[in-house]
Amino acid sequence: MYLKIILKSVIFTAAVLLIWFYFFRDNFNIFPENEEIMSAVVGGFLVFSALLPTFTISRLSQQYDELQSAILDDDFRLFRRIYKKTVHPLIYLAIIIVSLLAIFALMMLPYNRLFVGLFSVGGLSFVHCFFFFVSRELDDPNWLHLKIPREWIERLNK
Repeated sequence: MYLKIILKSVIFTAAVLLIWFYFFRDNFNIFPENEEIMSAVVGGFLVFSALLPTFTISRLSQQYDELQSAILDDDFRLFRRIYKKTVHPLIYLAIIIVSLLAIFALMMLPYNRLFVGLFSVGGLSFVHCFFFFVSRELDDPNWLHLKIPREWIERLNK
């Protein structure tokens, strides 16, 4: 399961790097008078693109821990209440949009060396994609890892 998340992130990163390499690396140049503005834009996107997934994952990991505690304490009512809480789809949409803006802003910067561009664009792409899939997994926990009693699963589905 964890390998699947990493594999999806690697595939997304490879696609982003191909797009950057063929469309942005040599064909898109920022004029020198716009470099300061572009640096500020990239910085802003990077801050927002880091905060939103971080807060979401923090909330979801706390919720996951509470689910495990409810199972250990044999408290079905608490478990059901926590389990029903999910992240609103608009939050995931916001994570995707802000992440893509940050990635595209990094793609537009000129890089003197290919490795620096690959590391910057690829690293950010991988991290954001990985955060997205981790948050999705935590939002819909796998039954096998929580060891939920069968009767609880039946009662949840009613």
